Amino acid sequence: MSRQALLIQAKYTKSLEIHESIAYDGVENFSFSQYDPNNINHAIGRDSLFVYDFNFAPMNRKGRMSRRQERRKKHLENKFGFYPRGEIQASTRRMFARLLARTKGELTLHTDNHYAYRNAIKSLPREDQDRLTHLITPGKAARNYRNRLFAINHLDMLTRHHLCAYKRETIAFSKHSIAMIENFSMLMVHKNFMRPLFTKKQKTDPFSNKHSPAMRLGLTKKILTFHEFFAVRVTKAQVKLSEDWEKFVDKVDPTSRRTIAAYSGN
Repeated sequence: MSRQALLIQAKYTKSLEIHESIAYDGVENFSFSQYDPNNINHAIGRDSLFVYDFNFAPMNRKGRMSRRQERRKKHLENKFGFYPRGEIQASTRRMFARLLARTKGELTLHTDNHYAYRNAIKSLPREDQDRLTHLITPGKAARNYRNRLFAINHLDMLTRHHLCAYKRETIAFSKHSIAMIENFSMLMVHKNFMRPLFTKKQKTDPFSNKHSPAMRLGLTKKILTFHEFFAVRVTKAQVKLSEDWEKFVDKVDPTSRRTIAAYSGN
């Protein structure tokens, strides 16, 4: 089902152009154990609240640990090696390039002050850098609707609330990275196509409880039901996927320490 979710969104957005500023950040979590942290980076339209793109970046465990935890971490690193260093920057660069490919003219990008985002922009070709306006919002700024990263904060809140695997303290954590991605894929299409922007009416936007993000972009004319969204099966041959989503559809994570069963269908 998550595989179809990615393919169907790719079909809806195959010719979609970006005409709004983008909020970008990552939600940090772990799969299998806390020795396997990761970031799911996502790009969201600030006006439409539409999730345009996301990808996955594994990380090495950081922060304070007990001596037992340090021994366990060292054992895993000796056995499997380190997760790729700088993966947040590399995955961010790929996504920024994809966002620019969907944009005619300049793109305004809102992020926090993460060094990997700044370095990712610096690593882009000069012509792409010239098309980007990068605005930084401090992480300590009040996280209300006036915050320029409200679109990100809103999605993170929904992710932590609706997906047990993303809660701060949980026994329902994902057993491998692809399972995390599948959970997020389903939440993404549900938010984009199957629910309104907000459940309550807003004074400044009387249609916010009647329009989905996809409706705001003109992709659909109504909020879709589950059966309407999944009514038509889409195959890989019908759409063009990004290199990240190609791996997600095939259930491939080359950095994983866990065996992940490959998809055997079409």
